[in-house]
Amino acid sequence: MHKLTKLQVLNIRESQGELTELSLTGLPDLHTVLTDASLFEKVSFVDLPRLESIDLSGDFDLAELELRKLPVLKTIDLSGCNRLRTVDFSDAEALETIRMVMGWYGDEPVELESVNVARLEDLGALEIINCKSLSTIQGLQYLQSLTALDLRGCEGLTQLDGLKGLPLLLVLDLTGCSHLEQIDDASELRDLVGISIAGCSRIRSLKALHGLSDLQVVFAKGLQAKEVDLLRKARKEISINVLRTPDQEISRTLAGLVRQHPDSR
Repeated sequence: MHKLTKLQVLNIRESQGELTELSLTGLPDLHTVLTDASLFEKVSFVDLPRLESIDLSGDFDLAELELRKLPVLKTIDLSGCNRLRTVDFSDAEALETIRMVMGWYGDEPVELESVNVARLEDLGALEIINCKSLSTIQGLQYLQSLTALDLRGCEGLTQLDGLKGLPLLLVLDLTGCSHLEQIDDASELRDLVGISIAGCSRIRSLKALHGLSDLQVVFAKGLQAKEVDLLRKARKEISINVLRTPDQEISRTLAGLVRQHPDSR
C-alpha cells in the first residue's frame, strides 16, 4: 500500500471480478472517491485526513459502511444504496451535504432504518428520500447549520424529534410522510420560509405554523380542510397549495426559496 500514499482521486468503474469489499485507510492525500459500480457489499473509510468527497451512488449491493476519522469530509452521496440498514455519519464532523435518494426504480426494497447525524454542526443540507423503513434520525437536534431538510417518502416516520434544535432551517420537505402524526415542534423554526406536508394525512393540527412570520409557501394536499382554513385566516399572505403537485415540482419550489434567501450560504 505504500506505493499509493500519494493517491488523490479514486474512481472505480464496473468490474467483472469478484471484488466485494473496499477498505481505505492511511492515505494522506486522498481527497475524492467515486464509483459508478454496483460492486461492494462492505466499504470502510478510516483515517483519511484530506478526504473531502465520497460518491457511492448506485452501489445497490452496499450493506455495510464504516466512516471514521474523516475530519474534512464535506459531501457524501449514498443514493441508490438500498441495502444499507444503518449509517453513522457522526465521525465526519465537517460534513456539509448528505444525499440519500433511494428507490431509484420504484419497487425495490429499501432497508434503511436509522441514521446518526450527531456532531455535524456544519451540515447544511440533509436529503433522505424514499426510505419507507426509516424510523430514527439520531442527533437531528444538533444540526445548528441545517438550512434544508428533505425527508420525502419516509413513510415510517411517526414523529420528528429535534426540530427545535434547527435555528437556521429554511425549508422542510415532508411530502408523503404518511404516518407522521404531528409537527408541533415546527413552531420553533423562526426562519422557515417553505414547508411541504402534502400527503401527511395523519397530521391533525397546523397551529405550529401560525406564528412563523417568514413562512411563504405551504404544500398541504390531503390535510384536513378545517386546519388549512385556519392557517389561511391566521396568515393571509402565505401561499397554500392544496392541489396534487408532483414531488419534483415541490422540491424545485423549496430549493428556489433557499437560493433566494439573503442568508443562504
